[in-house]
Parts: sequence; C-alpha cells; structure tokens
Amino acid sequence: MLHLHPELVDKIYRSLKKVETRFSLLDFRRSFEDLGISDCYLGEPSLADPEMGKKLFERLVDECTRSAKRLIRGEDKIDIPRKIKLLPLFLRR
Repeated sequence: MLHLHPELVDKIYRSLKKVETRFSLLDFRRSFEDLGISDCYLGEPSLADPEMGKKLFERLVDECTRSAKRLIRGEDKIDIPRKIKLLPLFLRR
C-alpha cells in the first residue's frame, strides 16, 4: 500500500504494535474479527517501507506473469496440491 497508494496510509502506522495470529488456508474465508484481530491488520506495520513494498510487488507481478505464460504454453503440468485445487470452493461464502 505504501508503494502503490501512500496517500491512503495514515502516518499512525509507524506507531502500531505487532499483531500475530495463527491461521490456516481455510481461515482466509474468515474476517479479521472472526480471527480475533480487532485492529484489521497483521504483522508489524511500523516496519513497512515503500521501497520494500515496491520490490515485493514487482516480484509478485513477475512471478504471476511467468506462471501465466507457462500455463498458456502448456508447460506447467504439475500436480497442484489438493488444498490449492479446492481453494476457490473454500473461498465462497
């Protein structure tokens, strides 16, 4: 967010405390409130850095692009783990 839209990030993020929780793949369907996270963030926002966000974003976009191109060319014929195959079903509410 700091990289793409810094104007949307309140400067208070620098003083927010670290929030940790354990959750499984299935928990991604649940809200922060359901997970017991009242402040609607995870991790340690005070360590956020626009430059690191830029690097992470670019890496994710590059990997998604490479994966999509491999799939289009029919090169990725690996067995997708069952949990990932079923993820779209679990994400439905």
